[in-house]
Amino acid sequence: CAGRNDCIIDKIRRKNCPACRLRKCFKAGMTLEA
Repeated sequence: CAGRNDCIIDKIRRKNCPACRLRKCFKAGMTLEA
């Protein structure tokens, strides 16, 4: 992450930081096996 690992992930800015987007998915309950 180019920021401080706290990027805002919303519909408009979700492509700016793939690392934070993936982290948000894991917090929401996504698993690697899915």
